[in-house]
Amino acid sequence: GTDKTKLSKRHGAKSVLEYRKEGYLKETLLNFMALLGWNPGGDKEIFSLSEMIKLFDFKARGYRLSTTSDLLGVQLAGALKNVMAIGIGIINKGDPKIKRKLIKAGVQEMIALGKIMGAIKATFLGPAGKKDLEISASPLSRNYRLGQALVKRGLNKVKKDLKEKRMIVEGFSTAWAAYQLTKKYRLKLPLISEVYRVIYERKSPKVSAQTLRKLLKI
Repeated sequence: GTDKTKLSKRHGAKSVLEYRKEGYLKETLLNFMALLGWNPGGDKEIFSLSEMIKLFDFKARGYRLSTTSDLLGVQLAGALKNVMAIGIGIINKGDPKIKRKLIKAGVQEMIALGKIMGAIKATFLGPAGKKDLEISASPLSRNYRLGQALVKRGLNKVKKDLKEKRMIVEGFSTAWAAYQLTKKYRLKLPLISEVYRVIYERKSPKVSAQTLRKLLKI
């Protein structure tokens, strides 16, 4: 990047078109995109397309392909897990037992909203839902870190940092849309509601965390 660090989806997130405008070569973007979710092992960092095709072995790496016709469920799960991760970041202080309970509560909220909109419950229990949330509910996730930052630094400083760093945290905007859906379908979903209130109604994150602990019986 411009600060001489490696390209990263978690550092100065931007669109592919912006990279092109800034003069990055297509080979650079090819390696960047390919290596976001795949590591061939070894110290080599730059590969040609033919080398990538030769090295990538789906079965040898233990990957399992899951298919579904539930497009709505996959889309909802991918969006909602970001909101859940923010909520978990606000509440959890590193206790793995509490984290598991929060993940379970988050999945149940996704199922409740998904079901009333016509999605399939099983989608939220699989890789697109629960598994993705388990990964996102960790310090490696921008959304989880945002939740922590809201507690430690407050909304104004967090918003200022996001603007200065030109960083996109998906759950920040998604919380608004998710909350509107809960109102539309008359659902009471605590995690979604409290994340919305912290970001858009300026409710104290600490008070929100206390509210959620009581509601979720944590």
